[in-house]
Amino acid sequence: MKNAKTPSVSFAGSFACLEAIIHIKRQFSYYLLQVYVPSVLVVMLSWVSFWIDTDAVPARISLGLLTILTMTTQVSGARMRSASVRDDDVMTSRRTFVMFTWHLSVL
Repeated sequence: MKNAKTPSVSFAGSFACLEAIIHIKRQFSYYLLQVYVPSVLVVMLSWVSFWIDTDAVPARISLGLLTILTMTTQVSGARMRSASVRDDDVMTSRRTFVMFTWHLSVL
């Protein structure tokens, strides 16, 4: 932390300010291999449904369910490794709903 040499000036007046700089590093290779690559592969797998014949309903349903279950498993595994946050639960349910409705529209 360091003290700013010039005061902060606003409409309410002139105030001294305190600035804190925090440097945080992540292990990018871990997130790349554990989150990004599997997600990209599952999304690419879901695109296969565009090439499956529209009359092959069991194949399209199987592929859609496989995609939803894989993403659900991946998200629940990531949640177990991370801290518990309420917003994470909301985003997980939104992602699942979007994936489910997308697969229903493809069918």
